[in-house]
Amino acid sequence: MNKSFLFVIAIVALALMGCGSVEVVVRPNTGFTQASSITVECDGNDWGNLQPRIEQALLKNGFDVISPAVARTKLQSESSQKNQLSNPESQRIPQSSSSESSTQVVREFRSVYLLRYRLDFDEGTSSPLFYRVKNFTASIIDLRTGEVVGTITQDGSLTVSELANDIGNQLSQTVTK
Repeated sequence: MNKSFLFVIAIVALALMGCGSVEVVVRPNTGFTQASSITVECDGNDWGNLQPRIEQALLKNGFDVISPAVARTKLQSESSQKNQLSNPESQRIPQSSSSESSTQVVREFRSVYLLRYRLDFDEGTSSPLFYRVKNFTASIIDLRTGEVVGTITQDGSLTVSELANDIGNQLSQTVTK
């Protein structure tokens, strides 16, 4: 009986080693709801193709997801940027700027919020389909003000699909409809 007990403990320990969890924190009274438009964008390399999976998980949970493919990138002078900052129809994020120049590259998003994330993979397998995410952090940014209204972090190790589904489910439980 002692060997059976140790065997069960070993199996449970092995199963728990691959587990991970997602924590979603959203500041109250920011106006961020499921009805708010949100764009999902990776800040770096997305080898596991997580972005479309997060978009799908958010859609399944009732969020208004806007593709980053409709964002426009353009050069903009400093004077025209000041005139257009009051235009609420599109939100802008500077891609790069130079202190010596009055022109910068600006990316216009068609959403009110941006979920920008960064992640690292455990590339222990030969296929990106089986990569496990070992580090994930995200910020939910109000593009009108630049204010961070929420964060998402991941502990442990999750597959890309597990992570995307956990993000969608937990975010929908955290914000109002």
